[in-house]
Amino acid sequence: MKQGQRERIEARISAQDIGSALTEGLKGSGLPSVGPVKVGATMKVSLTAESGAFELTALSDEEQTVAGRPFAQWDWDVTPLKSGDHWLHLRVVAPIYVPGRGEKA
Repeated sequence: MKQGQRERIEARISAQDIGSALTEGLKGSGLPSVGPVKVGATMKVSLTAESGAFELTALSDEEQTVAGRPFAQWDWDVTPLKSGDHWLHLRVVAPIYVPGRGEKA
């Protein structure tokens, strides 16, 4: 990423093995990274950054339904605000509902 230049970051989750369809058409400039996660019917995905290093704009809802569709997709516009090595953190949660205790991650 280059300081001051906005980039799109996208994340996709599928409840099934859809092969290369999971990464086809992604807009970001980097190479996709694919790995296994436990998938629930709905998923919550958020992107956070080192304080003051990036401007983040979420373009999709944090919680989405994954079941019954090829994949769910989350999008952010990210602008680096300062040079150097800084971190972005992608958090993926499969919420479950526990009777009498509400939603738990």
